[in-house]
Amino acid sequence: YKAFYLDPSLTINYLLSPENDLQFRSSYNNNQGNISTLLTNPVMHDYRSISSKQGTLTKNRIASVSLDWRYNNPISLWFASYRVMYNNSLSNMMPSLFVTGDSSTSSMVENDTHSHIVSSNAEISKRVSSIKGKFTLRGGWNWNQSEMIQQNIIVPYIGNRYNAGADINMQPVNWM
Repeated sequence: YKAFYLDPSLTINYLLSPENDLQFRSSYNNNQGNISTLLTNPVMHDYRSISSKQGTLTKNRIASVSLDWRYNNPISLWFASYRVMYNNSLSNMMPSLFVTGDSSTSSMVENDTHSHIVSSNAEISKRVSSIKGKFTLRGGWNWNQSEMIQQNIIVPYIGNRYNAGADINMQPVNWM
């Protein structure tokens, strides 16, 4: 299978001040492939017929947009960053899960499916020269929406995740 695709991407950097800069990124990607397991593994349709055929052609596209802000002040030793990102993907293959008793079967089903992801991350850090340390706080949020076939029914999934953390890096002895 032959096809012509354009996968454009754009990056714009803007310097707000010597300490602040913005970066905007956008991309659009197309992928295609052939699931060829059926070429070597015949499938038994009923007790009389077994056949093999060329694999399913998979296609997906991913559109992504992100905006990054960075603050770097080496004199006061304050550093910060913030990122917000959006991904939208479309695929002709949907994950499938079928549960029977104590066993489950997972596969991919030929069906269009969309996925959306929005995420945001922030980080701020301060270096303290007198104690040779660096203190960092960070946090983030992620929201996603996707679909899956379970027991032959399309089930939408929506998820939220939050994260937070802190780091303290110290150099108590010069040779460390």
